Amino acid sequence: MNKQDIYEHLANVYLDNSLKKKNEVVSPPKTKYKYLYPSFILIILLALSLYFTIAQVRSNPINTESTYVLLSDSVKVGFKFDPGKKQIYAINLNGLNLSKYKYLGVSLRKSDIKDNVSVRTEFVNSFKEKSELYLKNIPFRWKAYRILMDDFKGITDWTDMLNLAFILEEWNVENKSGALYIDNVVLLK
Repeated sequence: MNKQDIYEHLANVYLDNSLKKKNEVVSPPKTKYKYLYPSFILIILLALSLYFTIAQVRSNPINTESTYVLLSDSVKVGFKFDPGKKQIYAINLNGLNLSKYKYLGVSLRKSDIKDNVSVRTEFVNSFKEKSELYLKNIPFRWKAYRILMDDFKGITDWTDMLNLAFILEEWNVENKSGALYIDNVVLLK
């Protein structure tokens, strides 16, 4: 074999190999970092969800700095009316200053789904000023009420409060016997 034959042979071998490489599908090299990008995305999503959860807890109006709990356990106020009678559940406020609070929060429900129950909510201060609001059509399932303290128009001085009462009257219930459940009585700033 002469030099010319060797060059042609080498050219065929290398040209054929280079043409084969161009037609082959080249896969990316496998690395140990293939899960790095999805992990990074997951960490960012978890951090954002944690941030928004903390922000929501801080903005929640019912927290220890802005809430004064008057009643945390559920109370059953049973009634069986004779003419002209009423049933009262009162919370003694012991001269509590409520001037900084904006809302009264309470959860209520009735015992009979067919009954139509309304409850009178009444504040009394040390000057014997009374102010009342009626919460009508109490549902069979728990319902949370949020009442503006400014809606109690009869109270001019909130600095020395005596009591908060929930009053059921014969004329405010359809059935003459049953029960009202009261829970989560709180004052909110």
